[in-house]
Amino acid sequence: LRLAGVELLILCCQTSSRRGFVAADVRVGTNMQVVNGALRSVRSTSSGSSLLSPGTRSPKVMDVEHIDPALIEIRSMLFEYAFDCLCQLKNFLKDHETDIRGDGNIDSVHIQVLTRLGQGLAQLYESCKGNELSLTHQDGEKEMVFIDLVSLIMTMSRGNERSKFLTQAQRPCLDLLKTMSLNGSSFAFEVIVTIGSKIVLTQTLESDYDVLQVEAGKIISEICSNNNVSVELQRTNYGVIVTVDLV
Repeated sequence: LRLAGVELLILCCQTSSRRGFVAADVRVGTNMQVVNGALRSVRSTSSGSSLLSPGTRSPKVMDVEHIDPALIEIRSMLFEYAFDCLCQLKNFLKDHETDIRGDGNIDSVHIQVLTRLGQGLAQLYESCKGNELSLTHQDGEKEMVFIDLVSLIMTMSRGNERSKFLTQAQRPCLDLLKTMSLNGSSFAFEVIVTIGSKIVLTQTLESDYDVLQVEAGKIISEICSNNNVSVELQRTNYGVIVTVDLV
């Protein structure tokens, strides 16, 4: 029931977003087109059958959305409502984090729910990264709430101190923060830096840190070595200042 609730909430956010539901890879054949990520039958045309790439949307569908502001407004209202429910879930998890983790070892049921939530947020980002979760939308307010939830999942789903691997809920969340950082999100990169900066700066043995710090440190190195990312070092009386330009 909890898994179904999480999936339904993510689906509501996806389908009401501006871009719509982003489906898995599919091949579109004769008399078929992709509309908001869903396959629809269409009348045959003189041009014959064609193969469209996964996620391709018909130009005519986009034109209809652009000339129908009422449709855009309704979908925007629905997304606001669905995203507000996602915020309520975040607040619930934050308020009950101690109860859920119990004596420090989270049970398998909650791990499954948090894993599905993390995977769902990654899918939701693909639907919203160009609009609702973009850097310019409402000054990044929704993006900050979104990242806060991703960070909370990583914290709640952590394993014991001797664990050598990320939990199945932490991995998709950390990968999502990496993707958002490479897309220019300073908020996402700040979370990664907060977790893994010590292991990058001190260069001490990995055994001195937990696995999440180690993996975050690796991602910081990967991001900084990306050709599209600019990194500048400046030595001061207080230490070394590292400036990272993600765009």
